[in-house]
Amino acid sequence: MEDENPGITLWGGCGEFAIPATIWLSILSVATQCGWTPTGTKAPEEEWALAEGWSPADSEAPPEERLPDWDGRYYPDYMQEITESDARALAEALERALPDIPKENLPIGNYRYSDAKCEGWRIDNPPPGTIPNSLQELSGGNRAWLQDLIVHLREPGGFVIG
Repeated sequence: MEDENPGITLWGGCGEFAIPATIWLSILSVATQCGWTPTGTKAPEEEWALAEGWSPADSEAPPEERLPDWDGRYYPDYMQEITESDARALAEALERALPDIPKENLPIGNYRYSDAKCEGWRIDNPPPGTIPNSLQELSGGNRAWLQDLIVHLREPGGFVIG
């Protein structure tokens, strides 16, 4: 069965930082709302593309196996690179957002996210009929993880999204 909420991992000189996909998308949304202008990611290196079953765009592989022209996406994870300057700008925008992110877990609609496995990040998908608010999504326990992420994003060398 396919994972309904796959995650991403940021790999850098500081180690790795795993984030559920819904939280990563909320992070990108909040950062953009707080002034982050994404520069776009660098395309994955050929060895990673091949490991994922893709070939470089100019290869002789069948068209469905070739990497398209890279569009700078941050999701899903293809081992693309976030540059050091882009990671720092992302950290600055997230730090500007912190005062607006509640310290307590906020409900979304009539549903409160739970963390029954004590994993820190709330990984449940929102229930049908609710529209998650990114600031609510990052509230409570996720806010503490976000503060840790900000520290990691400021470390030298950039990150690979894997």
